[in-house]
Order: sequence, then structure tokens, then C-alpha cells
Amino acid sequence: MAACGKAEVELVIRNILTQIQSRLFDIGADLSTPEGAKNQSKIVRISDSHVLEVEKWIDEIDGQNEVLSTFVMPGGTDLAARLHLGRTVCRRAERLMVGLSHSEPVTNATMRYMNRVSDLLFAMARLVNKSLGCGDIPWIKNNIV
Repeated sequence: MAACGKAEVELVIRNILTQIQSRLFDIGADLSTPEGAKNQSKIVRISDSHVLEVEKWIDEIDGQNEVLSTFVMPGGTDLAARLHLGRTVCRRAERLMVGLSHSEPVTNATMRYMNRVSDLLFAMARLVNKSLGCGDIPWIKNNIV
């Protein structure tokens, strides 16, 4: 992805998020349909190719961001804040899936997918802020002991 302006960034993000939403529906079906179930043949299981697709998007999006030199606070523009919120929801879902995996089968690809989606949302939030002239909001360490 070449360097983009505001409209191009929003279009790319919208297109990627639409695809991710479809995969999240697949994950819901996957988690609620055990192997060997009657309707198993209708279920799309997350695979390594899905994970690789997200990693490609991360590389394309994050390649336009500055290299991180400090922790970044969530926020900035409205869209970036919403992407950061989505990231926290993905992290929570990932933690719940780890817990679920102790009693039910959850594939490694599915857990890796959720992990990579949260990283993608972080990269997207940074790019949105950059494209709108906001930039990253650095974390400022409190030295009071």
C-alpha cells in the first residue's frame, strides 16, 4: 500500500474491517460447532492462510507508521479511538478463547488470528491518527514513587 491520504486510509481500513467481520462470524460458528457435529461441513475454520492475510495487512499498514520509540496511549481521533476500543475487545476475546481451550477444542490458528487482528487494529489506529495529522500520543512515565 502506497502512502495514503485520509480518504484512502479510511477506504482501505473499511475494506479490511469488512473482511475481518466476516472471519469473526466464522470464528463464532467454529467455536459453537464442535468437530464431528452434524453441520460441520458448513463451517469455515480459521486456517494459517487467514492468519497470513492479517499479517500481510499489518505489514502494509504499519509500514506507513513511524517506528515506535515509546508506548502509545490509545486515543487521538474519533476513528482511532474506536479502533483502539476494538483492539481491547479482541484482546479480551483472545483471553476468553484461551480459557475456553482448557475445556473445549480451540485451534491455534483461531487464537493466532485474534491476536494478529488486535495488532492490526493498533497499527490502523496509528495510521488513522497520522493521516489526520494527530500523530501518536506518547505515554509519559510518572516518576513519583
